[in-house]
Amino acid sequence: MANVIKSPYPMFFEEDGRPVEGGHVYIGVSGLNPISNPLACYYDEAMTIPAAAKDIRISGGYITYKGAPRNLYVPDAYSLLVQDKNGSTIYSSLSNTATDADLLLTLPRGTMARAMRVPNAYNFNKIVESGFYSWTNGGTSNFPVGCAAADLYALQVEASPDGTGIIYQRLVDFSTGPTSALYTFERQSINAGVAWSPWIATNIPSGYGIGWQSALAQPFSSQVIARGYIDGLTCSNAADTDHDITIAVGKARDATDVLTLTLAAAITKRIDEAWAPGNNAGGMLPGGALVANSVYYLRLFRKDSDGSTDCGFQQAGVAIVLPAGYTYSHRIMSVCTDAAANIIPFTQTGDEVIFNNAVTARAVATAGSTNRLTITTPIPPNVVGLIEANAYHTSDAGLAYVWVDSSLRTDAAATNTNYSIILQNSGANGIIKPIKINGSRQIFARASHANIAIGCTAIGWIDDRGRNA
Repeated sequence: MANVIKSPYPMFFEEDGRPVEGGHVYIGVSGLNPISNPLACYYDEAMTIPAAAKDIRISGGYITYKGAPRNLYVPDAYSLLVQDKNGSTIYSSLSNTATDADLLLTLPRGTMARAMRVPNAYNFNKIVESGFYSWTNGGTSNFPVGCAAADLYALQVEASPDGTGIIYQRLVDFSTGPTSALYTFERQSINAGVAWSPWIATNIPSGYGIGWQSALAQPFSSQVIARGYIDGLTCSNAADTDHDITIAVGKARDATDVLTLTLAAAITKRIDEAWAPGNNAGGMLPGGALVANSVYYLRLFRKDSDGSTDCGFQQAGVAIVLPAGYTYSHRIMSVCTDAAANIIPFTQTGDEVIFNNAVTARAVATAGSTNRLTITTPIPPNVVGLIEANAYHTSDAGLAYVWVDSSLRTDAAATNTNYSIILQNSGANGIIKPIKINGSRQIFARASHANIAIGCTAIGWIDDRGRNA
C-alpha cells in the first residue's frame, strides 16, 4: 500500500504567504488568554522536555528547539496565540483539542484566505474558531429561522484574540429561496460561545415572500433587551392551591445580563417536594425547606447543555443554589406561606399581587402612644405592600391621630400635622395605603392617645419580579 508524504511539523505563514520568521507561540489554559494563563507544554511526546512559555519561537515557519523544527505536546485542551516578530497576531484560538490540531496547519492570518473543516458536528453554537467554513450535510443545528439542516452554508467566524470571549459569526445560506439570492445572517457571543444572541437577518431578498421575513422579525427585535427585562411568566395557584404554582409562558433576562431565558410552555411546580425537572414535578431548590410564615422566590433558570428552561422555589434568606447543570436564572415572583406552611392564595396581574382574602397583620387592639408599634406583615420583604389600617377610640377623647408607615418614617408622636388617620370622639376610621415593607417584613404605627385601638390587614404587594436583582 502506498504511503502519503506529509509534513511532520506544523507550519505558520505571514499574511502574504511567506513562512513566519522570528515569531512567537504562546500555549495557555483552554478558554483563557495564553499569555497571562500559560499551560505547561513539551517538545517531545513523552512530555519530558519542557518548552518555556516565553521561549517558543518560530523560524522558517516552524516551531524550533535547538535550531531544529519540533512539534509541541500538551496533556489537555489548550488555547493558542501565534504572533509575528513585531507582536502582531497571526492566529489565535481560545479552545483546541487533539481533534482540532490539523487546523494549525491551514490557517494563515487572513481568516478568509483558506477554508477549514467544520468541527463539533456542524453545530453553529460550537464553531468558535476564527476562520471561513463551508459545508452541506443535513446534520447542521442551531441555524437561523427559515434555513434548514441540509442547506449549503458558508460561515465566517472572528474570535477575539485577547481572551475576552467575544465571537462574531456571519453566515450565508446558498440554498434557501431563489438560487440567485444570497441570504445573510449575523450574531455574536460575549462569553466564548456559552450563549449567543439571536441571528439577525442582514439581507432578506424581497422576492422570497413576506412569511419568512415575518418569522425573522422577532429574533431581530429581541437583539436589544434591557437588563432585568421580564414579560409574561405570571403565576397562579394550581389545583393543589396549598402547594402548587403554575407559571405561564414568557421570557426574562437572566440576573447577570448575559442571555434571555424563554419558557415556551406553562409549567407547574410543587413547593412541598424537592426539585425535579419537568412539569408537575417538585420545585424546592437545594438548601430550602417548606416552613410556616415564610417567603419563597420563584426562579426561572436555563439548562447549560441544551438551553431548556425550568422553574423552582428559592427560600428567602437562603443563597441561590440552582440544580447541577443550570447557570443562568431570573426571579419571576414571590409567594408566602401561612401558619400551616401552605401558600397563601393570590391573584397576580402584571406586577400587582393581591391575596384572594386579606390577611390579618395585626388584630385590633390598643396600641399605646409612647413609641411606635411594630407590625409584622405576611408580605415579602423589601417590596411596596398594600395595607389597610383601621383605628377607633375606646373612649370619648376628642380628636385623635394615628400614623401607619414604613421604617423610613421618623418615630415621632402622632399629631394634627403628623398623621395617616383622624379620629373624632368615639369614632372609627381607616385607610388603604401603599407602604414600603422592610427587610424583616415589618411596618410601623403610632397613636396620639393610649386609648386608641389599631388593626392592620395585608391586601397584597407590588413585586418588581427580579428587575433590580
